[in-house]
Amino acid sequence: MARDFDGTDGVLHTGSVISTATDNITMSAWVRHKSAGNSRGAFHNGSRDAGSGTGYGIWVAFVSPNYLVQFDLAFVANARGTTALTDSVWYHIVGLRDAGTSKVYLNGVTEGTTTASAPNAPANKTSIGSPIHTDDTLFRPFKGDVAECGF
Repeated sequence: MARDFDGTDGVLHTGSVISTATDNITMSAWVRHKSAGNSRGAFHNGSRDAGSGTGYGIWVAFVSPNYLVQFDLAFVANARGTTALTDSVWYHIVGLRDAGTSKVYLNGVTEGTTTASAPNAPANKTSIGSPIHTDDTLFRPFKGDVAECGF
């Protein structure tokens, strides 16, 4: 079932993170974004604060003038796609990290790859619709629909 997020205050979250792993991880979600003028987190495992964070997540990144898929390793590195997304179109996004290499896939095709040190171990909550600060406030809430999230 898809959930619609308004980009301001909607979020679904667990009471803790689903996994504390920092390597050999895969996460996926179906997303349909609506232009929001900023990068937005759709599905995140860990916390995000200004200038710091833990874990990793699936984002729609705004790189003017386009929106791109991104597998974000909270302030360590990003595997970012190159295909410009179209508003209100469903996309399947997969982010993975294996043996120090992170990749993001868009509709089954590799879009971006990066190698970097492991992210900080996920802490706080796993969330859909917005990464969550350690003080439980939202960080760049997603604007659009998110469905079928999984690890």
